[in-house]
Amino acid sequence: MRLKNKLLVGILFTLLLQIGLSGGFTIFTFINQTRMLSEEELISGWKRARYALERLKHRLYREIITFPLFTQLDFSPSVSPDSLEIVAGNFIGNSEADSLLIMDKKRNKLVDIQRGIPGELLLPIEIIDFDDFRFPRNAFYSIKTARGGRMLFLVTGVTFEAGGERYIVCLIKKIDKNFAIALKEEVGINIAFFAEGEFICSDLPEFAFRKQAETVTEQTKISDVPHILFSRIISTDVRELSLVVLKSLLNQKIYLRQLITSFAIAFIITFIFSVMIAAVMTTYFISPFSRLYRWLEGYLQTGEANALDIHTGDEVGFLAKTFHRMVGKLIEEENVIRKQLTEISFLHHYTETIVSNLQAGVFVVREDSRIEFCNQYAQDILCTDMESIKNRKIDEVLNECFIGQGNSSNFPDIFHPELDEADNTILKVKGKGEMRFVVKVISLGEDSEERKYLVMLEDITRTERLWQRLLVAEKISSLGFLAAGMAHEINNPLGSILSHVNFLAACEQDEEKIDSLQWIEKEIRRIETIIKRILSFSRCSTNHVLGSDLNQVISDVLQLARYELEKKTITVDYLPDRDLSPVKIHPEELKQVILNLIINALQAIDHKGSIKIITMQREKDIIVSVVDTGMGIPPEEINNIFDPFYTTRVSGFGMGLGLYISYVIIKRAGGDIQVESTQGESTRVTVTLPISEESL
Repeated sequence: MRLKNKLLVGILFTLLLQIGLSGGFTIFTFINQTRMLSEEELISGWKRARYALERLKHRLYREIITFPLFTQLDFSPSVSPDSLEIVAGNFIGNSEADSLLIMDKKRNKLVDIQRGIPGELLLPIEIIDFDDFRFPRNAFYSIKTARGGRMLFLVTGVTFEAGGERYIVCLIKKIDKNFAIALKEEVGINIAFFAEGEFICSDLPEFAFRKQAETVTEQTKISDVPHILFSRIISTDVRELSLVVLKSLLNQKIYLRQLITSFAIAFIITFIFSVMIAAVMTTYFISPFSRLYRWLEGYLQTGEANALDIHTGDEVGFLAKTFHRMVGKLIEEENVIRKQLTEISFLHHYTETIVSNLQAGVFVVREDSRIEFCNQYAQDILCTDMESIKNRKIDEVLNECFIGQGNSSNFPDIFHPELDEADNTILKVKGKGEMRFVVKVISLGEDSEERKYLVMLEDITRTERLWQRLLVAEKISSLGFLAAGMAHEINNPLGSILSHVNFLAACEQDEEKIDSLQWIEKEIRRIETIIKRILSFSRCSTNHVLGSDLNQVISDVLQLARYELEKKTITVDYLPDRDLSPVKIHPEELKQVILNLIINALQAIDHKGSIKIITMQREKDIIVSVVDTGMGIPPEEINNIFDPFYTTRVSGFGMGLGLYISYVIIKRAGGDIQVESTQGESTRVTVTLPISEESL
């Protein structure tokens, strides 16, 4: 925001704040004074209403004690009820009470005169007690619950004796809406009665009132019209009987709205004039600063210091000349700095490019062993980013990602005075197998106050793996020579066994035994085929690939492994797809693969478990899955299971060639094999094989 605009906004804000504060204070004062006056008026009205009620009680009491029946009539059986009612009617006609009631001591009604109130007695007889009128007293309040709600009465009475009997005479005044209207006309304020927080009557429509134990002044709405009310308990005859006086705030609201409207109009007019005055003032005072700003803006855009057209003799002119001299010096220094920055930027980019593309992990470590920088290759090794490891100790970071030999950290002390290639450290990346690094530490900035170190991790894992593969190739070559020598020795006894099996089959009459002998003959011939394939395993011809029935091969293999499965109490759940096409692989090779998978699953289960075999067809591929409930494979070992001579079993229980041979056979047939394992739970081996071309 420009200085002119800032100054203009500041002036306007000050004016608006002053107007707003003064207007707000005026409105607040008006509201507060109005409320105080309303409260004083309510309290005064409440006192007048209370005084009017007390006067009514005294008048009723004076009337009852001057009841003419005391001296004019004798209450005896000879006195007719009509005479009593005539006298009582004349009396009630001149009284403020609504009803006159005469009873004997047995609560029998002798006279019940009601003025303008037809129907039953307003007040239950049982609530009137002779003891209440043993001594002279003013009128008291009483509540009756009826279908239309609770009704409030003002009752006064006296007892007397006549003809040897005791009688009671009561005057009853009903406190209802009509009474409230009359009381309002007398005291000049709205009236309402509440008992225990429940509405009894009022000259206004019924409304809710929050029951309070003490005097209270609050606001409420009656028919959407705001009122202020004052309440106080007036009697203990009825529990928490409160007299409430109310005053409408509608006129005050209208006056307040008019006041706010007038204030808003005045505010808008004042605001317009303030804007005009502020605009003129800011234009006059800020004009030299605006020219100085435009001059500086032009210099920053073009880099040229043109003539500055400000010739005032005040502070602005002095600032203009000072700026002009300063800019000249800044231009010279800027040119030097730009040249140096260009050289530094080139060197930085050059060094950063080399370090980023270096095929080695590079760390810059402070003397407290905390990491200050690492290149992208190091981040890839650690599977993290720079922000996650910056300012952390290098040994902590490496221990999180690596396991040293013997499952312990084997990272060298970077403060060791001499480190060379003899300090190779074998580090296993957690969950990713084994990696080997050459660790080099170079001291940086020996002459500076803070000494730093360059730590390099050179990955020689691939070189070591190539060396291991050479050793494996040598083992396989030796195995080939050994197999060639053993083939002849194995074939001779196999021929003898085969001839005896044929002889036994010819002599045997039991069909079950003949079937077993035929299985033995079939497997002996498969052994001969396997021996031949061992001799030429690496150069086996695939020019004539036969189509194989996967379901049949699996059934044959399960028949072979039946004894071992029953021996270990292993259940097999075989779920074949009956509509499978033939797969593009030699039947004997397929049988060897399936047998290896089932043997591995069987050996992975200690005693009791299950093996599930599923076959299905998907477009141009056939899929077979073998799932066992065995011990599973550790995550760090799963990438090594297809390596030759790799085995997790103890010595003497396998050479570690089963999965390797299966892998080679499947890959050579154009298929794929995947292994998923959860250690301690299960292992799933999924083999994908192409469909035979003849079936397409």
